[in-house]
Amino acid sequence: MLEQVVVGSRRYGKSDMVLVSSVSIVHNDLWTKGNEGAASADIGVGASIGLSVEAPTGVQLAQALGNLNMNSIVDTEDTGSFVLDVSFARAAQDFFFWERGMNSRLTIQALDAFGSVIAEFNANSHPDARQFQNAGFSILTGEIYDAGRGTPQVVGSLGLRLSQATNRLRLISNRNFAGPDFKVMAAVPEPMTMTGTALAAGAVLLARRKQRKQASDATQG
Repeated sequence: MLEQVVVGSRRYGKSDMVLVSSVSIVHNDLWTKGNEGAASADIGVGASIGLSVEAPTGVQLAQALGNLNMNSIVDTEDTGSFVLDVSFARAAQDFFFWERGMNSRLTIQALDAFGSVIAEFNANSHPDARQFQNAGFSILTGEIYDAGRGTPQVVGSLGLRLSQATNRLRLISNRNFAGPDFKVMAAVPEPMTMTGTALAAGAVLLARRKQRKQASDATQG
């Protein structure tokens, strides 16, 4: 279970975390058997918080993400594609991502109240990309275990800070993104934070606001 997130000298405790409240599936490759499909709900071996579902509904994906169990994740098949609109209980500027395996990509878009993209970040958890940091722990979920791979996999972490608050992100995985297996939470710092086992989050990055409209306006002006 997550106790706190540490970014530099700043600590985010349990009371600071804002969990996923709902997931709307814009697209998710159809699962029929085996390693087909894209995003599914997966849970750690022996864990009791979360669920394992190969063809999940939006409600079930929200159940997988909307808790503090770091073994309760969205698992994506290597060649699967999805578009998920993820909403949080409160608007926030700080978002934390964890990716099991440190070997895939995920496009993250921040949406405003009208569904327009206000910021975008192309996350790459591979160590060579130098975006994610080793979070200091590994997990073993049911899908990996059932496939005969009984070794826990390392987890990478990344923090994103937006220039304005939102309670909605659009998460996109294309077929060449190598299937991100992830957890996401937001954070709204309180004056006092709780202590516990620290998880190192990646350096907080400023998600760049899309410049196309501004560039177009400047050209026309």
